[in-house]
Amino acid sequence: MLKLLVGPMKAEKTGELIRLVKRASIGNKNIVVLSPQIDERTVGEVIESRNGSKVKAFRIQSSELIEGFINGPVDIVFIDEVHMWDEGLVREVCKLTDSGIDVVCSGLDMNYMSAPFEIVSRLLALADEVVKLTSVCEECGSDKGRRTARYINGKPASFNSPEILVDGTNTSVVYKTFCNRCYRKIGMFGLGGYPMENVEIPETETTLVNS
Repeated sequence: MLKLLVGPMKAEKTGELIRLVKRASIGNKNIVVLSPQIDERTVGEVIESRNGSKVKAFRIQSSELIEGFINGPVDIVFIDEVHMWDEGLVREVCKLTDSGIDVVCSGLDMNYMSAPFEIVSRLLALADEVVKLTSVCEECGSDKGRRTARYINGKPASFNSPEILVDGTNTSVVYKTFCNRCYRKIGMFGLGGYPMENVEIPETETTLVNS
């Protein structure tokens, strides 16, 4: 079983992952918690949410090393910040689920230009369960925050800005989250990186559903 917890920045994705880790521990499950070494916001072998909750985790430089941390019987593997991992993570996740190990992942589904992260898109296609989390829109205050915007020195990041820039490690980089309407209203980039300044904004936010 593969479960994904995805959403924008500040949606408590890591917090929800930690809650599930603690719940599994109460149930005496054999668990492994993994985090990418590139995430430098925490110190030591832990993952920590914005609300201050934390659990122990192995910080790993490459997905190729994951197999070495699966020692003995394991029921569930928890993987944080999946959008920061290398492409080999998809292969390693498939190995785990094929062997009967449940995997729970958390991470961003879209980058600062609202384009999907390739690795997350592939995991979403494979997932048995997907939980879409939202944040509070920093413009209107609604709980429909779905888009993440990056600001560098107070200005929106350009198209050629790196896809991954970890907040908290560079004081010039700030992330804000917005609902779809406010994201367009303030003139941020749209889906796939296309400018949205000429897009007509409807009176009410549109929700897309499967036909």
